[in-house]
Amino acid sequence: QYLISALKEICEYASGMKIALEPKTREPRNRLLIDSVPTSLLACIEAGNENLGITVDMGHVLQDSRNIAQSLDMAIKYGRLFNVHANDNYAAWDDDMIVGSVHLMEFLEAFYILKKYEYDGWIAVDIFPYREDPFEATVESISYMESYSRVIDMLGIDKIDSLIKNNNVTETMKVFRETIFRI
Repeated sequence: QYLISALKEICEYASGMKIALEPKTREPRNRLLIDSVPTSLLACIEAGNENLGITVDMGHVLQDSRNIAQSLDMAIKYGRLFNVHANDNYAAWDDDMIVGSVHLMEFLEAFYILKKYEYDGWIAVDIFPYREDPFEATVESISYMESYSRVIDMLGIDKIDSLIKNNNVTETMKVFRETIFRI
């Protein structure tokens, strides 16, 4: 209740500003109160302030063994997606790797959701290139996101919706493979 009370106070003080929670399951502590998008949504709803929303960090979602598209979908449906941080990891830690390093299909699903619901907010590259040139790593992350967006545009929302409705995973994978790799 202290957290909700503090969130209300912050949102009322800065009523003309969007305040975003960025859920993360762990780090620096082992357990965080705002650990997932569903927990964030409950906090937003309980606080009751329209200027309180969520920053969905794709890497945090993966680190928590959750689905990026589902998390984005929930935040969008409740009108609480204020920002997206794009990065990748191996789902064991928040490695902040170049977008597209590991999770091809998960990112395609995420961009399908963002395009389907016409998200027009911020998508920030949130990477920490330890050994890579930071500028080049950022450019590559943006290039990957543009490529995901183009694949979704090539297939079209209606076609993807149809594939989902038909519930034929093999056919869906075939369509995506042929679109992405042109094979």
